[in-house]
Amino acid sequence: MSLAIAPTSTKIMAPKIDHVYALNLYLFAFKLEQDLRRHTIYSVQ
Repeated sequence: MSLAIAPTSTKIMAPKIDHVYALNLYLFAFKLEQDLRRHTIYSVQ
């Protein structure tokens, strides 16, 4: 987790860190949704 170590005090790095964090969170949520949808389809069948 290099995001926690990255300096957030600098105003130039803050938007970049927020963008990367949001992108990782979006990809994680998308993967989690796909996994849940796959499990529900398997459980229904």
